[in-house]
Amino acid sequence: MSSVEKTRMYFRAKAGTTWIRSNEERRVVSALIDLAAERGMAVHRWSIASGFTAADGTPENASMLDPGGALASTLPTGGQWKSGKHLFILHDFSPFVASNNPANVPVIRMAREVGAALRGLPRDLERMVVFMSPDVELPSELRTEVPIITWELPDRNTMTELVKSVASVRSLKVTNEEAEQYGGALLGLTYDEAQNALARSLVTMGGFEQKLLFEEKKAIIERDGLLEWTEPEPMGLDAIGGLDLLKPWAIERYGAFSPEAQEYGLPYPKGVLLSGIAGTGKSLSAKCIATAWKMVLLRLDVGKLMGKYVGDSEAGMRRMLQLVDTLAPCILFVDEIEKGLSGTESSGSVDGGTTSRMFGSLLTWMQERKSPAPVIATANDVGKLPPELLRKGRFDELFFVDLPKLTDRLDIFNIHLKKGKRGVELTLENAAGLLRITDGFSGADIAQTVIDAMHRAFGDNVREVTVTDLELAANNTVPLSRSRPEKIEALRAWANEGGARLAASREATATNNDRFKDL
Repeated sequence: MSSVEKTRMYFRAKAGTTWIRSNEERRVVSALIDLAAERGMAVHRWSIASGFTAADGTPENASMLDPGGALASTLPTGGQWKSGKHLFILHDFSPFVASNNPANVPVIRMAREVGAALRGLPRDLERMVVFMSPDVELPSELRTEVPIITWELPDRNTMTELVKSVASVRSLKVTNEEAEQYGGALLGLTYDEAQNALARSLVTMGGFEQKLLFEEKKAIIERDGLLEWTEPEPMGLDAIGGLDLLKPWAIERYGAFSPEAQEYGLPYPKGVLLSGIAGTGKSLSAKCIATAWKMVLLRLDVGKLMGKYVGDSEAGMRRMLQLVDTLAPCILFVDEIEKGLSGTESSGSVDGGTTSRMFGSLLTWMQERKSPAPVIATANDVGKLPPELLRKGRFDELFFVDLPKLTDRLDIFNIHLKKGKRGVELTLENAAGLLRITDGFSGADIAQTVIDAMHRAFGDNVREVTVTDLELAANNTVPLSRSRPEKIEALRAWANEGGARLAASREATATNNDRFKDL
């Protein structure tokens, strides 16, 4: 059910009061005026700055700036509108019902009494009070009294019609197919943001340019600070060395996004949690999967959601999840998720339960979402994750990414050597010594080894990298497997006990240097 239909339902039910959570004031007010017209209701708007005005902005009672008085004015016995049918829109009302301010107690009580009184009015005195704000945390006294409607961002049809409307005003010829493409590029923006993006495209290009609209959208989304638009890996799954069990899984799951799979009854994939040793390519795998699945990768930094004041963080989480649903199909990428959610158990005593509530919102969304918006999360220390996150149903699969061994290390070396003109191509024959030296290296260790070897070759008359350069660089590297062996063994023990599925087959991950003894 759309936001408009939900609101219409409360009008028909004569709910008395309702709260609309949205920062799209102009679009919501326009829709409310239309709904009021359907029921023959006059529209009045109130704000702390202007008092009461008519729908067209004409002053009606500019001196009424008291929130409690404004509420009392909505009653047939309490103000200038003693007869007729009326809709009252009260803007930015959330500070006046915040439970942490004792001065709000009379306003909260008045809101309860107004709601009860308006629900009992006869048909010819039908009235509705709609509170509006970008977000709200209702006090316990109002939670069962005032239903909250979270207005979704404009959908594809709304954006497509906006494109056609702007094109018509500017006398531009846009086909239906082009309008749908441009509308799709604007998904995730508010109506006003979309209008501004189209206007900038017109000024810059003289028309609509899909790439420019995407760039505008990227800038607007990142400006909010909730999500970071992450560029996928151009090579796709070919950029991953090894992980011979993870890559087929990703290819198989991609098929579940197709129309045929939906008709067959397959749900959209929920995503995957990649756990394991630091530097083994978990974040890279997320970028590669995004390319393979042909989806935008939106990186969430949970730390950025932790607002300065109580309530801001939960509001940020809700806005972020709404944005992800609107942008779908897309991937929500949560890197090192344990750093953001490790404090849920102590949340009640540390931050008033903010982290716990945010985590609950995320879990509920992960379990119940219907949109094609899978989550790819990475974790270096699964022991810090809440157990609720690890159970089946949150993710389709949990993979453990171990240190690369044998041919996996060879693949990773060659992938990095092929990026640019870096010299030698390694084989089992010419790399036997190097593979012995790098036993226990992570993918990140190997990448740094190649870079160190390049510095050596570049400083020596800009020549090509040789195996000797790589061996010298590797000998000067101390991998995590040597500095923190106990940490790695603990992670492996967790995976071996059934905590996760291996991302690479045992043949690929088992140490077996004997295969090189005759090389």
